[in-house]
Amino acid sequence: MKQRRVAIIGCGRIGKMHAYAYARTPRVDVVGLADVQRARAEEMKATYGFSGAAVGEDYGAMLREQRPDLVSICLWTPLHLPVVRDVLAAGVRAVHCEKPMAPTWGEAQDLAAAARAAGAVLTFNHQRRFLPNFMKARELLASGRFGALQRMEAYNPANILDWGTHIMDLLFSFNAENPVRWVMGQIDARTTARWFSIEFEFAAEAFLRFENGVRAVVHSGDDKEINMGIRLHLEKGIIEVPAEHDLRAIEFARGQWETFTFPAVPDADRNNDAEVRAVANLLDALDSGAEPELGVARALRATEAIFAVYESARRRARIDLPLATRDSAFLSMRSAGVIGPAPAAPPPGPAAAR
Repeated sequence: MKQRRVAIIGCGRIGKMHAYAYARTPRVDVVGLADVQRARAEEMKATYGFSGAAVGEDYGAMLREQRPDLVSICLWTPLHLPVVRDVLAAGVRAVHCEKPMAPTWGEAQDLAAAARAAGAVLTFNHQRRFLPNFMKARELLASGRFGALQRMEAYNPANILDWGTHIMDLLFSFNAENPVRWVMGQIDARTTARWFSIEFEFAAEAFLRFENGVRAVVHSGDDKEINMGIRLHLEKGIIEVPAEHDLRAIEFARGQWETFTFPAVPDADRNNDAEVRAVANLLDALDSGAEPELGVARALRATEAIFAVYESARRRARIDLPLATRDSAFLSMRSAGVIGPAPAAPPPGPAAAR
């Protein structure tokens, strides 16, 4: 079992989740921490006991001097592509990057192409796959107890690109990674906001048809039945998986809901523990040569579905995949003033670590 040299670029709030996982993983040695605010890297070093880690503001120098095997990138979304390219150019062959992939579909494709060209493993942090209730739901699906999956209802808090990338990814995980054939979607941009410097919509609705015939509807925004989660409709029953609560299931033949409970812990702790499992899966894959659970090919499918929702809203039509455009239809329509309020000015100063 190889000991991996690890570096973290971006030591903000999300970077701390990665740090938590590495601090609890004996198979790694954290050798470098980089952040444009050096104090945050120093704080991470002290908090998580990374006594041997070099600290600095220049991630390029850190890559050259520490030569890590695995790098976590915890930066604002527009920085993912240039920093991933820099990391790969430095010879790193395993990158664990925060989600969502990129502000546009073209940049997401470029990320995957860069990893392929370098022969590198690239993952995106859809760590919610490793939450206990979602793992239990997949176990129940695989058991056959409730019959074949027929359709899914998904509920997303807000921002179908950032929060929604988790929901889209979970739909694929519940449907045995079957690809999506087509997407229809609509967005509400009467008001907008920014998340990690990317403007996003007020609400969105999407309908997905998978290759195996399973269908899914996604509700994104404030006005919905469940804050975040997925309801699975099967031949013989229903499995309901709210992200914040225990899961419950019903077999039609029995007619009573059965609740599966999990330890009551704060949401941050649940996600930290899920990240520990995500990192363990990545390290196992690096040792065995297998595809990691959070590999770039799976991230691409979820990302393509999201940008297809935007494209459907732009064309007012069903979008058959693969998606041919490279932009974000939402951002393009906003820039042109076609939807929403007057275009918002970009925030001042450099993008920060997440």
